[in-house]
Amino acid sequence: MKTLFVLLLMLVLVIFSCQNEKCRLYDSGHLQKAERDITPEPDLILRLNSMYEIISEEKLNVQLSKERYLANKYNGEFTSETDLIIGRNKINQVIYLEEFIVDRYSDKPFEIIQTYFFDKYGRTFAIEQHMNSVCNHSDAHQTIVRFYNSAFELIDIKYSLLGTEGEVLDKRKCGSDFDETLGISSNYTELLNTYKFVKEKE
Repeated sequence: MKTLFVLLLMLVLVIFSCQNEKCRLYDSGHLQKAERDITPEPDLILRLNSMYEIISEEKLNVQLSKERYLANKYNGEFTSETDLIIGRNKINQVIYLEEFIVDRYSDKPFEIIQTYFFDKYGRTFAIEQHMNSVCNHSDAHQTIVRFYNSAFELIDIKYSLLGTEGEVLDKRKCGSDFDETLGISSNYTELLNTYKFVKEKE
């Protein structure tokens, strides 16, 4: 009986899932056939950081078209139900995707927002992990941003750890490292392949 219930539940999920040909999530709007950059760019880190800052500001100022989804994310040894938000620019290209992951460890409550930033070809140029937790009986807000070149090689990292009043906290007592177990994907298509049973949210 239990097996039958599980099979019926899976069938319902498939029926109500957002299918590839009907779901806007799979229409990225990105340009095709990007060539890898082989010419050294002395100011690459500055350029990527500028792109990151511009997109982050547009997110805050609600200047982008947003879509919301719910999906099961498969990554190695675990599966988690994940809320997704994607943002599109004026020419309909997906330029960021946020994953909201809450209380994945039952004995250590926390919330992580992992955000992918994409270039016009859908390549990941930055991944941001923002973690809200509790430290010394107060809130702690940690942000780690990793920057990647066109070959998806890590080239720079930004880090901040702040308290509720904006005070700088001690990483040794309150911080943590970038959590790669959440998965890192080099491009938008690769990231989509980690999701199953995608459903649009109102």
